[in-house]
Amino acid sequence: MTPTPVRSERHFGCLKGLSTDRLVLVTPEGHPLSQRQKVIFTDVLDYQHVSMHEGSTLHAFLLDLSAQHGHTLTLRIQLRSFEGMCRMIETGVGIGILPESAALRHQQTMKLAVIEIDEEWTLRKRSVLVRDMEALPGCARVLVAELMASGSGGSDHAA
Repeated sequence: MTPTPVRSERHFGCLKGLSTDRLVLVTPEGHPLSQRQKVIFTDVLDYQHVSMHEGSTLHAFLLDLSAQHGHTLTLRIQLRSFEGMCRMIETGVGIGILPESAALRHQQTMKLAVIEIDEEWTLRKRSVLVRDMEALPGCARVLVAELMASGSGGSDHAA
């Protein structure tokens, strides 16, 4: 599975669209950015961030993105779950960038503002990449089928 765009599909016999999600900014209610309809990434760089743990793809992506903008992301705390991130954000520890699905779920029970980030990179298309589906062991084919059934599905694309 990959949460990032595939640069070359020629090495894969099958690309199965799994799901799509968008990254959003999450702040505590009353935060200076909470009243905005949209932000861009550079708007959030001067604030302290609540982040996923080191080694997560989201953490690595955001550090790389901030470096591309000539900035170091200020991390106040790193956690292992989106729920933990939202709890820390709600208490004012910092702001965070999360998948919209997780942010909206936790906003139902926490005092959070969810703000759109007006950047192309926020749309994440997750895919399952397989060189040869028939060459996979039966258990791996079952796993791919279960992932496809539990995700939003998407379409199959032969490379």
